[in-house]
Amino acid sequence: MGASPVQIKRVALNGLILLALLLPGLALAETVSLAVDTVHLNLGPHMEYLEDREGSLSIESVTQTEQPHQWTLSNRETPTFGYTSSTYWLRFSLTTETQASRDYLLEIAYPVLDHLEVFIFRDGQQIQYYRMGDRYPFSQRPIDHPNFVIPLEVSPESITQVYLRVQTGSSLQVPAHLWHDHALLEHRDNVVMGQALF
Repeated sequence: MGASPVQIKRVALNGLILLALLLPGLALAETVSLAVDTVHLNLGPHMEYLEDREGSLSIESVTQTEQPHQWTLSNRETPTFGYTSSTYWLRFSLTTETQASRDYLLEIAYPVLDHLEVFIFRDGQQIQYYRMGDRYPFSQRPIDHPNFVIPLEVSPESITQVYLRVQTGSSLQVPAHLWHDHALLEHRDNVVMGQALF
């Protein structure tokens, strides 16, 4: 006599739970699909992080699939790690529902970070790299802005993966936001106006 549908579902569910327990951190967080009307997205809840206590991990090490590291999903509006001597890696993945590629701006809205490195991959191949921080010349930044801002192109036919390597002597937090085109400039103008009125 064969197994009932309820028994089959129970076995399948138990198998998935066991797989989740045995293979934590093997998969990237779910790729965020940007809607056509997305002008701003707080990336915090969509990011995973990895603590690098010795600050010795390389981008090749953290992206390897043969012996993957134990990444943890942030689930927070702003990933915050307090005062720490550790280096932290963060990552997220994007695609878009539009029919053509769209240009966005990635903002790390915490300008006192000492060291910030940004590695951008498309379908597993590195296509861009930025190094910024308040220990580096302001002129080294790709966009003139009080916070750390970089251009980011997202394509509907591929997955854009972003890795951040962060180290600082101050409290370590990474408020990461994605803005479409001029939305960031409008946001900055509103902030400046509010400060002026205050």
